[in-house]
Amino acid sequence: MLFRIVEEENEDPYIAEGTWTNPRTEKSLPMKNFSTNDDALTGRIDVTDYLDYEDPQNIGREYAYSIWNPRYGSMMGGNVKFRGAGKYKLHFEVSNAPGNIAEGKSAPDRPAILGEGTHDYFYYENVNECGYGFSAHFFKKFVVLKSTTKHETFGCFGMGVAFDGVYIKVKQ
Repeated sequence: MLFRIVEEENEDPYIAEGTWTNPRTEKSLPMKNFSTNDDALTGRIDVTDYLDYEDPQNIGREYAYSIWNPRYGSMMGGNVKFRGAGKYKLHFEVSNAPGNIAEGKSAPDRPAILGEGTHDYFYYENVNECGYGFSAHFFKKFVVLKSTTKHETFGCFGMGVAFDGVYIKVKQ
């Protein structure tokens, strides 16, 4: 999906137009005149609601995503689960399989520690014997996982796959 997000002076950002592509047929359709429950009169979506960082007390227990993989002819994706491990500490378990598999979890005696100040992110190094590291940034409706180490550390995963992705909150 490709969308044009417009930010006008003195107005909230909104989606003006876009294109949706069917993952199976690869046929694209234009999308215009959006209408949502957010603002039925203007058809604008307040995207800032989706970009607010999450309060550490509301970090979800499970996040997931899926994408169409034409090579396998099915939806594939990943999930990440979190559980509390003390104040501003989380244990995690990640499985990402958009084609090949990247899996890992926090060490039993080494949970992820949420960052100073806002406590809406963490960095975790040495997930596996290859030295893989990543960051997690929590938003109200999703978490963004991003590799923080070089591609050489992806060697423990299949064919260069990593944890990278935007995972949607599915369980509070």
